[in-house]
Amino acid sequence: MVKNEGGGTQRNRYLGSNSRIMLAGGQNFREIGGFRTTDGRRLKRGRLWRSAKLDELTNQDVDAIFTLGIRTIADLRRASERSSSPTHEALLARTRVMTWDVQVPDQEVLMAELCRHDCSIEDHFATMINLYRRIPEQHSTQLTDIYAAIADGETPILIHCSAGKDRTGIAVALLLDALGIDQSDIMADYEETERLLDWARLAKTAVAGAGVSGGWIERLTPAALEVLKRSDQRYLEAALREVEEKYGSTAAFMRERLGLSQTSLEQIRAHLLESDAADG
Repeated sequence: MVKNEGGGTQRNRYLGSNSRIMLAGGQNFREIGGFRTTDGRRLKRGRLWRSAKLDELTNQDVDAIFTLGIRTIADLRRASERSSSPTHEALLARTRVMTWDVQVPDQEVLMAELCRHDCSIEDHFATMINLYRRIPEQHSTQLTDIYAAIADGETPILIHCSAGKDRTGIAVALLLDALGIDQSDIMADYEETERLLDWARLAKTAVAGAGVSGGWIERLTPAALEVLKRSDQRYLEAALREVEEKYGSTAAFMRERLGLSQTSLEQIRAHLLESDAADG
């Protein structure tokens, strides 16, 4: 069923009214919509969705997802993750599912740092910051394809990875930032994941939100696992700051690094934004 969460704050007026789909076999499935932009527009409802993995969905879950009219699913997981936790076959059959088999440089090396038992919690935190700083560049191929699909009108679109936190969080945050959404709203949406995820339910492969091969997670100390599970806005701030320092803005990153044209950026805005004439 679709549940509308209440209790939005004054700072983030629309977050509390976003639709969250309560799935028996899925987690963190929610809409991103209603946010205001700096130029007075608003993010359209029902166009942009995010979630964790989609391998344990019931038939009722799938029916609920189909009612949303989702045309495209962007699966940011690696091939090994997809193999161990394959997306529900009905979604594969009835939507365009985007996947990639792109090697991510240094990913295993970085995440292996979290397995070291001679590190402090501050060391683990620094590892996560370093990981987030690298994700936009490391996943540039995936980001290019996702944003190009939106520019081509392939919405509503669902973006997900294993936990729906790290790779999904950055893909969504960069998009919202380029649209002109206030950073406080971007951070609030990111932090919502920590409240919604039931980590005990997630498979061990999904705990590694950055997408690392299985087996290493059992070697984590409790402190390292706790750092990994957080949706700490400082992680996301580090990624956005890295992009801004290198390119000047997220829009410039999309043009210069991802190769999207100014026309494509305008098409993305046209598909996802609307006039905020009705302010009631």
